[in-house]
Amino acid sequence: MQTPGRMLRAALIAAAVLCAVDETARAASAECTVAAAQRAAPQGMTIGDIPDMGPGFPAIQGGVGLVPAGALWPTSPEVCLVTGTVVTNTADGKTANFGVLLPAKSSWNRKFMYDGCGGNCGAVFAAGPPAVDQMNKGYPLWASDDGHNIANPTWPLSGPGQLDRDAIVDFAYRAVHAVIAAGKKFTERYFDEPLRYAYYAGCSDGGREGMVEVNRYPEDFDGVLVGDPYFDVPGQNLNVSNATVQLRSSDASLAPPAFALATGIVLASCDAVDGVADGLIQNPAACHFDPRIDLPRCPGDVPGAGCFTQAQSESLSSMIAATTDPAGRVIHPGYPVSDMFSGFGANLGIWAGVTTPPSNLTGPQPWPNGGAPAAWSINDPLLADWVFSGDPAYNSVTTLGLGWRAGGPGAIDFFHTVAPFRTIERVYSAMNVAAGDFPENAFEFIRQDRKLLMYHGLSDGFITPYRTMQYYKKLADLNGGYHSLQQNVALFAVPGMYHCNGGPGPNNFGQPFHFPGGFLNVFNTYLPNTDAHHDAQTALERWVEQGVAPDYLVASKYPNDDPTQPAARTMPLCRFPAQARFTGSGTVTDAANWTCPPDDESMLDVGLDGIQAGVQAPLWPLRQRE
Repeated sequence: MQTPGRMLRAALIAAAVLCAVDETARAASAECTVAAAQRAAPQGMTIGDIPDMGPGFPAIQGGVGLVPAGALWPTSPEVCLVTGTVVTNTADGKTANFGVLLPAKSSWNRKFMYDGCGGNCGAVFAAGPPAVDQMNKGYPLWASDDGHNIANPTWPLSGPGQLDRDAIVDFAYRAVHAVIAAGKKFTERYFDEPLRYAYYAGCSDGGREGMVEVNRYPEDFDGVLVGDPYFDVPGQNLNVSNATVQLRSSDASLAPPAFALATGIVLASCDAVDGVADGLIQNPAACHFDPRIDLPRCPGDVPGAGCFTQAQSESLSSMIAATTDPAGRVIHPGYPVSDMFSGFGANLGIWAGVTTPPSNLTGPQPWPNGGAPAAWSINDPLLADWVFSGDPAYNSVTTLGLGWRAGGPGAIDFFHTVAPFRTIERVYSAMNVAAGDFPENAFEFIRQDRKLLMYHGLSDGFITPYRTMQYYKKLADLNGGYHSLQQNVALFAVPGMYHCNGGPGPNNFGQPFHFPGGFLNVFNTYLPNTDAHHDAQTALERWVEQGVAPDYLVASKYPNDDPTQPAARTMPLCRFPAQARFTGSGTVTDAANWTCPPDDESMLDVGLDGIQAGVQAPLWPLRQRE
């Protein structure tokens, strides 16, 4: 029971707390002004309104505005939003737009954070406000539009038949670095203190940007967190073949239910390969799924529900098999067979699935009324404008000259895409400038003892995880093997996770998610646990600041991806090439009953699907950086 004295004391304390909160708010308001931002802006930075802010931000005037607590996410703190431009090319005045969320000066953690973009960028904070965890940690959070506006779908062109070299170079590497350099100066001047640490976090195109930073500007960041990287830009854009393979005949296209049917067949045969039948395929490369044999064939080869025509079976085969050159060398690996469509999300059924049958198999727009695969919608315009300079005669069905075959020279025996040499050379020559998949160029980053934490969903149907695994294997070869490499670079493969997040497996471990397109559930923007084993960003911070390398992460699967509810399942993510092992006791849904065995390399094991996907193939040789 409270005495009157205690009640009075409690009231006085409460009043003092409210007063302190009010004073902090007033202080933050006083700091968040156009004048304060302009004083902090270095040469080449202009404070002002921009036309391409991502969704979810309040309108501001003059490039500066106070964002109240709870306005971005339910638990987000009060922050100051500043926008403007940074000069990326002093020779002609080319600029990129930027945005930054600044904490109150009393909350600043003395660190710097850059948040990567998504898709082909073209907006600042393209996927909306960044994770509330980052805001609550006191980070100033910077982002850019990569030097072009998504409202201009032909941004690689400056005019008919003319490439916009400035826009391409900005997207490739220059805009991000320019905003980082100016942002660091602004941050130190705004807070009137030097930075202690600088961090990067991004997925998809944000993963590409992070890997480009590692390659080109190793001094920019102490720690880099990269997910599902779009870092083989030429190879990824040749994935337009996932759409065009379905234009070979009127019965060759696949709707999302076809991917779901194949997923069930794969799960039935491959679930227990890791030693336990738990609905989760830990190593899809070790599976033995053969579309020629395992898919139910439609009677009379007439399209119908619950079966595949031969042409449909071949279409799916070409998606999970590697793309090769005419000599059989692997250009780009295929997709994993796990969770091709286990529900809505960034999976293969969305990437390659056709919701409306094509109306014209050879025309420049086979899906004029919508329903085209995401692979077509994303890759085809970029190839047309960037690689073929907006040529009005461009038609990816005919211009690229992509073909398909089963067998032939090389190890890929499945029905697969074969790209002609002229197309390969043209695509790589144009797009290599934006790539970040050069393991030989990570040497300086590693030599300076900086840290790179990578992750990739093993059911990613947008960007195959096998490309990231190829990169990491080569990086280990160049840096004394896996144990040596793990002092500076760690990769975590995430079973059952789609592109960046989502999927049927445990997929929430504090990773950023930046991919515009609506695949993000609002609850995936924060976590109830922020320790170094449940939160990838915290793990990276501890690695950089305390020298403690992350040996495993714990991923959680929440009902409806809502972490305010108890986790339905937890699972350890082991450092590649290790694979989690069930202890044999307790429930499989509890991470405590799994281990990451030391010296385990079972993620290197491959079966039929890994061989056909090209997991063991060397990196494509035409990857020379500009």
